[in-house]
Amino acid sequence: MHAASGRVGRLPTGLEPGGDVEAFGLQGIPRCGRMGPVRLPRVRALRHGLLTSVAVLGVFVVLGVVDLRTVVAADTLLAPLTARAEATVTPTGSGRATVTFADAAGRPQTVQVDAVGAAPGASTVAYDPADPTRVALPSTPELVAADRATTDLAVLGFLALVVLAVGAQRVISRSRLRRTPVREASVRRVRQQNRLLSRSWVEVEGAVPVQRFPVYFDPALVTLDSPTRLLVHGSGPLRAIRIGEQWVYPSGRVGTREPRGQLIDNPAHPDAAARDRAARSAPLRRQLKLDGVLLAPAPFVGIFWVFLDGGGVTVWISVTLVTAVLALWGAAVLGSDPS
Repeated sequence: MHAASGRVGRLPTGLEPGGDVEAFGLQGIPRCGRMGPVRLPRVRALRHGLLTSVAVLGVFVVLGVVDLRTVVAADTLLAPLTARAEATVTPTGSGRATVTFADAAGRPQTVQVDAVGAAPGASTVAYDPADPTRVALPSTPELVAADRATTDLAVLGFLALVVLAVGAQRVISRSRLRRTPVREASVRRVRQQNRLLSRSWVEVEGAVPVQRFPVYFDPALVTLDSPTRLLVHGSGPLRAIRIGEQWVYPSGRVGTREPRGQLIDNPAHPDAAARDRAARSAPLRRQLKLDGVLLAPAPFVGIFWVFLDGGGVTVWISVTLVTAVLALWGAAVLGSDPS
């Protein structure tokens, strides 16, 4: 117990066994030439990360298809509008405006068009030479929606690259820990509760100041004595520990600063209640269920975005979905603790 920090006694975090590139649990994926069912990887953190990454990318694909259809619809609308003219725009209310211009033959044209938020005065318009009554302003709803959809596609593409890059970096860097120097050390497991997120930390004793690093959750952490002697792999900013043959990988770098929030130590000798808690927290679905609390801010982020950018219910739904799946993915990356 760390009396000075006001901690309470108990709790977990981590991962599972494997073997080199199989080290990070990739042994669940069949090699080339071997037939058989594709199973999820054995390492819990990798399964958690894969499931949330698939959810994120799935939402991105669905929203990307919707945005692409919006862009194609705008292109179809604009395709015949090959002529341009300087026009006078007079808003008439209810999202419409009167557009007055002279076509290529010099004939005056006055057309009513949909134009949300159109500013009065001069503007360049596009129109169909074969039918000058078909006119589009920069504020035509279809063009505004297409412009927003193009931006959304760029943002979704960037976020998808970030998700894939972070996932690849995590797998590669953690699997390399299997080949790093190993030593035995006295460690204790600490559960952190900070706002909506819980994480497990490992403290390595013997160094001044004490070294700490967050780890991905594993039920084996819940029943660790505190302190206990375990094998610690790595000597740089990333460390992993072994509980018997089971590997617990880091979700962050080694530091010396005490984590924020409430800190709860494992008891010196966990009892039957700790074993029951470890069994309850073992299913990955429990972790996903408890991570659901992180979805609470998503609707409010959507409302705030609509307030800033407009777009109505469709934009609110899109932003809420993206925020929600990114929150679940972020919890997997950081190593949430369901115990």
